[in-house]
Amino acid sequence: MTINLTGTSLTSLNTALAAGSGIVVSGVAGDLTDDVLTALETNQSKIASLSLTTDANVSLTGSKVTSYKDVILKLTSAKLDVADTAAGIGGSNFSSLDAVYSKIHAITVSDSGPVSVAYSVYSANSNEQGLETLIGSSNNHGVAVTNFSGNSAALSTLISDSDVKTISISDTIANLSSNATAINGSSKIASSSITVTDTLANINASSAKTLVGTTLASKVSSVTINMAAADVTSANLQTIYALPDAIKSKVNFNITGSAPNSIAVAMSAADVTTGNLAVINALPDAFKSKVNISISDNIANLTASSTLINSSSRIGSNAITVTDTLANISASAAKTLIGSTLASKVSSVAIAMDAAAVTSTNLQTIFSLPETIKSKVTFNITGNSTGSIPVAMAASDVTTTNLAIINALPDGFKSNLSITITGSGTDLVRNAANITVLGSKVSSITGTAASIANLTSLSSLKSKFTSIGIADFGANLVQTTSTDHTALGDAITAWTAAKISSIKISAIPSSTALTSILTTASANNNNISVSVSDTAANLNKDLAATNSVIGTNASSLLSVAVTDGTALKKSVLYMSNTQYTALKTKLSGQNTFILSAVAYANYNTVKNDTNVMKYSIEDSYTHLASVDLSTLLSDTNLMGLKITGAAVADVSTINSQYLSLTIGKSKFNAVTVTDTAANLLGNATILATLRNNNLVKNIYATGASIANITTLKSNPKVSGITVTDTDANFKLATNASLVAYSRITGFSLTGVATASLTGTGVSNYLTNSKITSIDIADTLTNINGITDTIMGNAKLNQITANSILITNIAAMAIKPKVTSINVSDSWTNIKNYFADTGANGGGTRNDQNTKVKSFTITS
Repeated sequence: MTINLTGTSLTSLNTALAAGSGIVVSGVAGDLTDDVLTALETNQSKIASLSLTTDANVSLTGSKVTSYKDVILKLTSAKLDVADTAAGIGGSNFSSLDAVYSKIHAITVSDSGPVSVAYSVYSANSNEQGLETLIGSSNNHGVAVTNFSGNSAALSTLISDSDVKTISISDTIANLSSNATAINGSSKIASSSITVTDTLANINASSAKTLVGTTLASKVSSVTINMAAADVTSANLQTIYALPDAIKSKVNFNITGSAPNSIAVAMSAADVTTGNLAVINALPDAFKSKVNISISDNIANLTASSTLINSSSRIGSNAITVTDTLANISASAAKTLIGSTLASKVSSVAIAMDAAAVTSTNLQTIFSLPETIKSKVTFNITGNSTGSIPVAMAASDVTTTNLAIINALPDGFKSNLSITITGSGTDLVRNAANITVLGSKVSSITGTAASIANLTSLSSLKSKFTSIGIADFGANLVQTTSTDHTALGDAITAWTAAKISSIKISAIPSSTALTSILTTASANNNNISVSVSDTAANLNKDLAATNSVIGTNASSLLSVAVTDGTALKKSVLYMSNTQYTALKTKLSGQNTFILSAVAYANYNTVKNDTNVMKYSIEDSYTHLASVDLSTLLSDTNLMGLKITGAAVADVSTINSQYLSLTIGKSKFNAVTVTDTAANLLGNATILATLRNNNLVKNIYATGASIANITTLKSNPKVSGITVTDTDANFKLATNASLVAYSRITGFSLTGVATASLTGTGVSNYLTNSKITSIDIADTLTNINGITDTIMGNAKLNQITANSILITNIAAMAIKPKVTSINVSDSWTNIKNYFADTGANGGGTRNDQNTKVKSFTITS
């Protein structure tokens, strides 16, 4: 059968091809469309030949030659023109060109070429030389042979072939070694044109490293390591890390087999380099995703690689073990590195030390490490423990984390620890459970500042204590316990006085409480020292009081501590010089004073006292009358001068002294006048003059009668009035309000009947605070009715016994407070009294009856 393609439709062609065999096909080049060629290729087994009846040739691209290769082979002559880019002609299409070489009339390369052909294709072709010639005739494009692998003869053939323009190589170490000279000597083998493909063992050989890393370094583009999945191990990766950078930087992998579930890779910090991380990243994804890097290294290497370590997702949490000396680990930069920068990635911190370095000092250094480091500490100790290891710990350091450090020590060291603990009661109580856990390792405990409540909490550890200091508020120390003792007393009994090192009272206690504490502390020769601490403000307040708790007890206290330590201590120097000296030496902190109301008798002592910064003098005019005020006021440390107890007659002299001053006049700022009402009211101008005198700040009137009060109280400078008057005048209804009047400081009453000693409210003179002195005037019966308690009352000044019979003189005279006896009796009895020398008479023994002041004859 024959088919002429010219004029035959595609349908007719397909029908004919389907029905025939040994078909002779003819036509012109233009008949060979893609559809026709596809039909012919599909039925090529039925075609005997294909002839083109004109001179025109069929023109196809390289890929179409591959597609229609079988039908092209049916051509009866070389009627094929191949026209394509170098890429279209080369590659896998090149072998198709080789197959149809006899049918090719010409090859046209449309771009600059050369035509790239893998050596495996090139070397398998029979007509490569002819094809090279055809390609070369197209603008001298030539051939680029890729992935050459072979012996020196094969390489030499390629190098000498003028149509081969460039050569790239993919070969083993062995072949590359044989061909090294030829490779380096040929310009056809350019830079980065060699891929090394071999096993790790071959690539890692010394000669191979020289070959790839030096001899052929510039021409090697990549190093492909062939390995089985099971060979992707930490050890093999370490081998790769050790390759020269010129090789390592070019590594990739050709791995056979499936990736394991996990690939554990151990590295030193020094190995964490950009190059080594690139090696891991060169692994196929299935392997790379399973890599877990762990690092064990010292501080220096971790520091150098910290940035890369932190940035690598292959180095996960708890992947780093730090191993170094304590000195290096405790350095400031190291603490930041492993306690912060790399904290999440550090799993443990192994401290390397000699046995002799397991000391209290070094353990204290470890205890002071940040918690993020301390909680991960382990030990690598060389040598054995040979004896007791004394360790001093603060109570605040006996924490769960520090217990873990102690427990991390090897047993031989741990069992030899002898721990002494020192700390406050609060810290000891907080960590009591941990101290208990340490058990026999604790040799002794010294406690400080333990409250009464702390002592109770620590009772189970009592046997471990060598001493403990108590610090609590006075009220807590003296509270009554179930044993009817004070809490302090019970504590001393329970702990023994020998273990109580000191008692510190946390604030100024009451006078009663301090007395109780001092008594308990010194009882039974306990000799426990007592100290008080408080703020400067509270100490100032106490020291300014006439009944200062601190001032009164200064000599019995070990120390007085100022808790804020910022303010000056102030004191009205009510305490004696002995008490003041005791206080000065026992103050801790700032112990300078500003003293007010200093008596002139203490002037020189105070002026020369380095503890006194400033002072003011307050004293009576009696003591200051002869003092040179100019010299006194010239002292720069003197703040002020106040004269008290000046009489009215002294004021003019004081005024003259004031006016004559040339320096320090501003410091002379107050005069207090104290005089009798009679002198103050001697004439109508005295009170007014004192009121207008700017130096006079206060006036105190003594011995005023109730009638004087109205005039005195009208002067605002009169600050205090003491009244001396009869009971009869005091009891006038118009004077009842005087008791409540604030400026009246006291009443001295005379002629008081005994009935006023036992009344209620203001009528009970003994309980009335304003009545300060009582002179009784009453009869025998009423005087005898005064009880011993009333008779002993300090307000009861003296008693005048009226209407006393001669026979009762002796009974009245023996009463101590009876100072005057007024007798009322018959003339006969009185006469006999003077004549009688007996017990009831005066006679020569009138001296026994000196209290008798008058006689009244009744009949």
